[in-house]
Amino acid sequence: MSANEQARSLMMRQNQLVKNRQQSMLSRSAAEVGLDATEMSVSRDRASGSMS
Repeated sequence: MSANEQARSLMMRQNQLVKNRQQSMLSRSAAEVGLDATEMSVSRDRASGSMS
């Protein structure tokens, strides 16, 4: 594996870890204010720019 491939792999892993951490924090915050999973997914999609 080249240095570029290793760097790319590390960056992708780091980004995924950050996303997972943010999603966990969002889920905990939503639970504290009483939102359910359906409301959270709609809010998450709006925040990320997804349209479903």
